[in-house]
This record gives sequence, structure tokens and C-alpha cells, in this order.
Amino acid sequence: SKIVGGSTPASTGLVNNVVSGASFTIEDSELVAATPSTLWNGVFGSNFTAERINVHGVVDSVRVLGGNVVVRDSWLHDTTYSKTDPLRNGTPTHDDTIQIQAGSGILIEGNRLEDAHNAGVMISQDASRSTLSNIVIRDNYLQGGACTINIAATPKTIRPQVTANVFGPQRIYATCAITAPTSNAPSLSGNIWGATGLALTSFIVVP
Repeated sequence: SKIVGGSTPASTGLVNNVVSGASFTIEDSELVAATPSTLWNGVFGSNFTAERINVHGVVDSVRVLGGNVVVRDSWLHDTTYSKTDPLRNGTPTHDDTIQIQAGSGILIEGNRLEDAHNAGVMISQDASRSTLSNIVIRDNYLQGGACTINIAATPKTIRPQVTANVFGPQRIYATCAITAPTSNAPSLSGNIWGATGLALTSFIVVP
């Protein structure tokens, strides 16, 4: 399938279950907004599986708003960005390849993520939604963002598992593959820098 959205942009996903919450699977599909806008996102919601999808030309390629989510074997790239985004009072767009705002049982596996300006994977708790837990990021090729994986402070401690990923060279801060507060220190194993093959065993601590 190729999913392009309507001619009038909406502040939601080209594919979403925000209202119903019903489970869905999307496979072997391209998602790109036919009408470029800082309103459009790609896959948006919870309780879904996305496999072998190609998402580009939207703000957040995937935005996770709850649990039971798998994103696997997909190419998420070329997010929409504006230096003066009207949705952010004229400040730059806050585009993430994957934004995780809530939920438990979230697996990001075997994907290629690149080209975002804010983060490749942004993890932050939306206080109005279910508590974050059990997040696994493994076997991906990751680059882009200011820091590629950005884990924010959350009311409840989380320890995302970041395992066996390759971190490419492209990001705003070259050495910032992962950033997190010590309270949410990720569990790291088997990650490498793609350019050198050296192990990536630490993250940059933020308050």
C-alpha cells in the first residue's frame, strides 16, 4: 500500500487508532504525506504492529501513545522540519523518527532510523497516558537527531534496553548517541559505532 493522507493536513497520523484504540497491523507499506505539513505524522497510536514500512515526509515517523507496540524491519527517514513551525510559536519543528510517550511492551527492532532533527528515538512520559515500562530497542541502525536516543526524566524510573544496535555517524552532536538522566539509565549491551566498529558502552548524562 501507499498511504498519502488527505489534501487538508490534520494533527494526527496518516495511520492511527487514537479514537478507537483497536489493534492493527500494517505491513509492506509506504507512508508519505501528499500535502507536506508540520501537522502530519506517520503511524500514530498504540496496540499496533508495523513491519517493513517506509515512512518519510512527516514530522514523527512513528508516535507511540500506549503499549503493545512493535516496529520492525522498517525504514523511517526524512522527517518534515521547519525552522519556524507555526505549531511551536515560530520555533523549530520538534521532529523525531520515533517518539514514545506512554505504554508498556514496546519493541523497536531491525529498523533503519535516520534524518530527524530532534531525536532518532525520543522517550518521554505523557502524564495523561499509561506509564512507560518494558521498552526494548535492538538490532537497529540508528542515526540522526541532536542526540540519537533521548531518554527524558519521568515520574517513574524506567530502564530501556538498548541492545546490539549500530550507531551511524550523522547527528548534530557527533558523540551523543544516547542521552538520559541517571535515574533512567538505559541497559546497554552489544552496541557499536558504525564508523569504527568500537563498542558503545556509555551514555551522556543530563540532569
